[in-house]
Formats: sequence, C-alpha cells, structure tokens
Amino acid sequence: MNLLCDYVEKMNRADGIGQMIMTMPEALSDTLANDVRKLLCYMAREDGAFNDQEASFISRYFGGNASKITLDERMRLESDADTLAFRTQPANSMYAYIMADNVLAGAAAGKKGSLTDTLLAYFEKMSEAFMAANPEVTRAQQEFRLEYLRMLRAFADEKLSARVTRGERADVDALIGLGGETAGTSGNAADSAGTASDSAGTTAGSAGTAAGGTGNTADSAAPGTADARTAATADAAQAAPAEEESDPYADLDELIGLENIKKDVRELIDFVKVQQARKEKNMKTVDLSLHLVFSGNPGTGKTTVARILARLYKQIGVLSKGQLVEVDRSSLVAGYVGQTAIKTQEKITEAMGGVLFIDEAYTLSRGENNDFGQESIDTILKAMEDHRDEFIVIVAGYTDLMKEFVESNPGLKSRFNKYMYFQDYTAEELYGIFMLRCRKNQYKLSEDADRLVRDALVVMEANKSENFANAREVRNLFETIITNQATRIAKMENPTEEDLMTITVEDLPGYGEMEETAQALAEAVQALGNAEEDPDEDIPESFPEF
Repeated sequence: MNLLCDYVEKMNRADGIGQMIMTMPEALSDTLANDVRKLLCYMAREDGAFNDQEASFISRYFGGNASKITLDERMRLESDADTLAFRTQPANSMYAYIMADNVLAGAAAGKKGSLTDTLLAYFEKMSEAFMAANPEVTRAQQEFRLEYLRMLRAFADEKLSARVTRGERADVDALIGLGGETAGTSGNAADSAGTASDSAGTTAGSAGTAAGGTGNTADSAAPGTADARTAATADAAQAAPAEEESDPYADLDELIGLENIKKDVRELIDFVKVQQARKEKNMKTVDLSLHLVFSGNPGTGKTTVARILARLYKQIGVLSKGQLVEVDRSSLVAGYVGQTAIKTQEKITEAMGGVLFIDEAYTLSRGENNDFGQESIDTILKAMEDHRDEFIVIVAGYTDLMKEFVESNPGLKSRFNKYMYFQDYTAEELYGIFMLRCRKNQYKLSEDADRLVRDALVVMEANKSENFANAREVRNLFETIITNQATRIAKMENPTEEDLMTITVEDLPGYGEMEETAQALAEAVQALGNAEEDPDEDIPESFPEF
C-alpha cells in the first residue's frame, strides 16, 4: 500500500490538478498505518483485553514488539469519549484518498477513480486477517468492525463526486501481501460479520484500475452488490423527470417578513448586473466583494436567503453552478495537526461554482491556543484569494459574535465588508409562518384553535429571550400540535378527511391544564354568585391561577 499512498500524495500535491495543493503532516502511508492500527486496537478492546495473537499480529504488521500488557496499558488511557469519537469519525487517510479521486474524476472526462474503494478494501482485509489470526473472536468485535466499515463506506458515498467511477480498485491481497493470512476463516467479511457489500464492498473479482495499475472489472454488476445498487439508482435518477426549478426572485418575494433583507438582496443583484453591463461595453467597473456576513438570531431565514442568493448569482452569470454547501465548525476542523486544512479544502472544492455557507462562523476563532480553527480560517482566506471568481463565502451567526469574528482578523475584515442583518419576526409574521406550515402540510385550524394559536404566538414574541429562535420556535409548536392531533385522531374508528385536516383546541399544548383551570374558575365564580344570594354559602379562599 505504500506505493498507492505515494501516488495519492502526488495527486493531491500536483500543480494544475484539482483545486488545491495539499500538505500532509506525515507520510500518507504512516497516517494509513496509524488508522488501521487504531481500528485493530479498538476491536481488541471490545472483549476487554488483548490476547497474545492480537498483540503478535499488530507488532508483525505495524512494527515494534509491544506485548499485550503494553497494549492494554495504552488502551486504558483511551476514554469512553475517545471510543465514541473513533466510531463516528472517518479515518484521517480517507480525506486524502477521497480528494485524490475527486481530482482524478474532474481532471479529464471519463477518468476513472478507484482509490477510495481500494482503501476501503484495505481496511476490510486487514481487519478480516486480524480476526482470522485470533481464535477467540467475539461477536462484540465483529459488530464493532462491521459498524466502523459501514461508517467509512457511508462517508465515502457522501463525499465522493458523482463523476467518480465506484467499485474499481487494485488487487488488495497483492498490495498488502497478506498471503495466506486469511486462510482458515469462514469466508470473507460477509461470512464473518455481515455482507461485505454493506460494510466495505466485496473484494473478490474486483481488481480494477488504481494508481495506474491494470485489471478488468466484471462487465455487469451482480444483483444486490453495491455496484448494482449504484447503477439502479443512476437509472432511476435518469428516468425520473427533472423537477422544474422555481424562479429565485419569486421565492424571495414569497418569504414572510424580511423586508430589509429583500431590499438588500435586490440592490446587490442590481449593482452586479449594472457592473456586468458596463464591462460588456468596455467601461470602468467598481470591484465589490460579494462575500457576505449574515447576522441575527436563529430561525430568521439566513440559510434560506443564502440558498436563494446562490441561485440568483447563477441566474445572472456570477456563479457557474449556484449550489449551496452548508458547513459549521465540525465540518471544517479536525482534531489532528494538518487535518483541518484537508477537511476545509474538501468543502471549498465542493462549493466551487456556488456558495460556501458557514453557520456560527465565530466558533472558528474562539478556541484555545492549540485550537485548529485558525488553520481553517487561513485555508478559506487563501481560497477566496486564489479562486475569487469561482465561489462565494457567506458567514453567519449571532450579531455581536459575528462582528467580533470579522474584526478578529485583518484578512476577514478586508474580504467581508457587506453585512445583512436578519431581524426577529413579529408576532404577526410568526403567525404567518405557522399558517404557511399548515397549508403546506394540509392542515387547518378550527376557529377557536386559530384564535388561541394567534394569542400564544403574541405571548411567545412578547416574552422572547435575547437569543429567540424565531421560526424554529414556530416549527416546534407546529410539530407538538400535529402530534397531539394524531393522538386524538387515532382514537377515532373512521376519521373523515375533515377530521384528519382539522386542528382543534384539544390539540393545543397545555389544553388539559387550560380546561381544568377554566372549570375551576367557573366553579369559583358560581360559588361567589351563590354567596351573594346566600350569605351562609362557603366562599372559596382563593381563585385558581392562570
């Protein structure tokens, strides 16, 4: 695998290929070896301790003469949080392989990328050999392995470009030189811990082109394999009629509230159009940074407006694709030196031709001294300079924190000089958002329920906190109400369409308490009336609280 790692490094570092020049903190082969070693150690830890066979396998393939006692001591230092993080975070080496595949697929039409599938097969075969060398494999170890391989596969499926040809990889047995290590197993990964296509793809008969190697794949995919499922998905996508894209200007106008934002967006688009017209006539133009700062509380429509703006930029020819790539700190920052730049560059590459939308961007600059957030900021700033006409960055978050974020770095301050402030919704606008959800989901309110919902939203807006969640609060209220309605309707034998659509006062949160309070109040008033007629009648000591 060392030759393959060297090839991937060259692909990622090559000038003129791909969107970036990647720097690794260590040789990729060392990163990969460390990734696989970690997997085997965590597998061994699943049954409580290392045995002699497990320790011997790890020492033989990864160097050193660590005993099972030494390995046990090392793994004891790993906390439960470390184990959870390992289960859910992709191997560091995967980023380089995925990026190399995406580069190869984009460098020339028809170029086939298979490096990531080769890497996945390597993880599969090494962990399979590890179990084969261990006569005391437990179900917990098998399940841990299968879960981890599935996570890697899902990550690859999510991150690989659609242009990458999947399922082709080099002969892994030849690459890693396992020889007869797997002999004596009950078969491949499918036999030991579930189907190999579910965990990391089948290995038999899949020697294909990787790193310039040669080999042929089967002409047709077997039913049920990952390749067959991919082909079926592609066919279905081709057969499905393309959904007609709505006009972004119309979508902007339909947004509830946000009048100041609509005005700002239209002014920005008009300015860009005029500068384009001046350029066509060889007149002088004014450079304006199209990178933006969106500030305001949660649920005020920042992401929605960013998506519309990306489509508007595409419509007028500023962007080639107009897609929106949403990220936050967890999508950009890694936990190891050198890996943050890789993760961040991956997202930048994905956003080329569109908009990179960074939510809660201030979290990138609010870490400790050894935090890697600054590395992400530096990578983004460099890409904004190197690819200034190829993508746009929008940073978003709370108003005061975003101002602090932009002013924390001269590079940020010079590139982000256009702010859009998203105000909290009024009570009437919150009601409009609630009713829009009802219409879209085919619900309607009874007259009494309508009045009470409107009143509840007035109270909600009047008592809002500093970081009021706006439309998210409305969504939570709507979901609570329709859940209550479902519970009520489920008790009916034959509900009508009208029953299924109508939300009544009984479905409102706290209706039971409201009913009890109203009943207690009625009884108290009745008692008071009786006391006026009959002085000997007992008068309640207090009225119920609302």
